Amino acid sequence: MEKISVIIPCFKQEQFLADTIESVLAQTHPAYEIIAVDDASPDGSAEVIGRYADVRYLRQPHGGVCVARNYGLAQASGDYLVFLDGEDRLLPEHLETCVAAFQSHPEAAFVCGDYRLIGMTDSWHVHNCVPLPTHYTTLLRFNFIGPPCVAMFRRSVVQRVGGFQPGLEGTEDQDLYFRITRGHPIHCHHTVIAEYRRHVQQESQN
Repeated sequence: MEKISVIIPCFKQEQFLADTIESVLAQTHPAYEIIAVDDASPDGSAEVIGRYADVRYLRQPHGGVCVARNYGLAQASGDYLVFLDGEDRLLPEHLETCVAAFQSHPEAAFVCGDYRLIGMTDSWHVHNCVPLPTHYTTLLRFNFIGPPCVAMFRRSVVQRVGGFQPGLEGTEDQDLYFRITRGHPIHCHHTVIAEYRRHVQQESQN
């Protein structure tokens, strides 16, 4: 079975974190490992994570989401990676769907799908990944991928391009997609596989 590492960075997301972790534990294709990176969160995130014996807990001095994801990346041992923020959720067939997409498209550096919004009634989302004429140029026009929780990455590729770039919080996801798609093919399977939470405190609302 393919080894998948799910990396969960968290900061001030205590109220959502149990839902996030349980969405990983409920996968039809089990994760090889779940790594939660506490970015020196001042709330009860550590206590929430401590309730789950199957989750590896790491804590770091506060450095932001890029540093936290990279810390998880450095500790991961799976062949594939999913980055899931501590407020979002995976739908039950996320890992199974992405593994099947990799099997159909072994040339891909990462595969991705679609997501639905939760948390704010006035949010909207449109998934449009039609290449113009490539996925790279589509990304230049608009970030059709969205949050990284809708993707599964080959760990070797993310390591090769240097992971997430600190200092780009808010655009760090798209920056990683750019650096990967400049030199590697990707594949979108279009399936809704994650729930992206919108709330007034989140960084992307700023």
